[in-house]
Amino acid sequence: MTWKRTELAKLEAVSTIDGLRKTRHPNRYGKDAALAGWLRRFGVDEKAIAALVAAREAAWNSGDVAAYRELLTEDADIVSATGRAARGRDALLKLYAEQHAGALAGAVTHTKVNHVRMLSDDVALADVEYRMTGSRASSVGAIRHGLMAFVLRRENGRWRIAAIRSIPALPGKKPKASKASKKAVRK
Repeated sequence: MTWKRTELAKLEAVSTIDGLRKTRHPNRYGKDAALAGWLRRFGVDEKAIAALVAAREAAWNSGDVAAYRELLTEDADIVSATGRAARGRDALLKLYAEQHAGALAGAVTHTKVNHVRMLSDDVALADVEYRMTGSRASSVGAIRHGLMAFVLRRENGRWRIAAIRSIPALPGKKPKASKASKKAVRK
């Protein structure tokens, strides 16, 4: 058991040192690797992703389809809190327009990024808490709050939404962020 721990510690140390080399020696490892290392080190990606989620909230609340379109990848998809799915940017925007004209007319959403996990230099997963207010439709009661998972992809240096999965909270329960998520948000 001790040997495995020692070997694991060595592997982790090598991985850390290799990450530092990529950051400090851009000519040897490529400028993209160095830039990605610095961006991750200073939380620039997480801030840009939080700004993207805020821009999505503003576009969603104002009904601005053109602004919402700019935030999505071409192959973006969604499973909404109502359970409806849309594949592709145009289908997603069509669903958005239908829901705003129907059951979600007058609704306003409030979002908060709980945690961002970088899956690679250009792909991230964001856990987002949402709360919906102002809808007159009684059928929306069950989806008034919950969690959303955003898959985000950097394209041409800009973060965009590749996928959204909305998960309504159980009736009578408020969604809770995990302890790890709370610690990550405080940093």
